[in-house]
Amino acid sequence: HAGKPGLFSLIHDKKEPFIPGVTDGMGLALKLRGKINLYDKYLYGVNEVMKIRNNTPYSQFDQYLKHLIDTLCTKYGFTNRVLNWYRGAQGNVIYAGLEIKPE
Repeated sequence: HAGKPGLFSLIHDKKEPFIPGVTDGMGLALKLRGKINLYDKYLYGVNEVMKIRNNTPYSQFDQYLKHLIDTLCTKYGFTNRVLNWYRGAQGNVIYAGLEIKPE
């Protein structure tokens, strides 16, 4: 299926639920770069680069990743359930396990 991003090009014919492991290190990038386009990375908000003020994007990057997963699952006909979700020791990386099912 052309045009489906990464994971969805691999799973488009899946009939049984499966559990992928997900990591996201955008927290460190947010700290180092001081700016981000949330739409480009997470399909969240507007398509423009924003400067980080008061650490808000960093403190909320869990919700951006969850939004991306929910959006892509809905778009490609899957549902998801979070099995585990935590930030690493430095708080910069999210580690998650999800159950993804075809609708």
